[in-house]
Amino acid sequence: MTTKVYDPCSKDTGCKLHPACLSCPEPECIEDISYGANRRRRRGLVARNRRVATFRYDLRMSISELCGMFSLTERQVYRILSEERQGAARH
Repeated sequence: MTTKVYDPCSKDTGCKLHPACLSCPEPECIEDISYGANRRRRRGLVARNRRVATFRYDLRMSISELCGMFSLTERQVYRILSEERQGAARH
């Protein structure tokens, strides 16, 4: 089942699998599948980033320990911590 909404004002351009959405024989839209995978991936990254911040600020782990534990570079850890601080300041 697809969740793609048909807009009568837009042209049915299809996708890489079929030239037209409305006549596509596939049971599920590839665009819906990739959207769901990206949402799951983002949720996983959000959870990981929160754990990185928790381990750094609550458990006082060093940047190098976080790099090893999460297989990240120092730059990635600093970026995550910065984003988490900005997110916390907004809430």
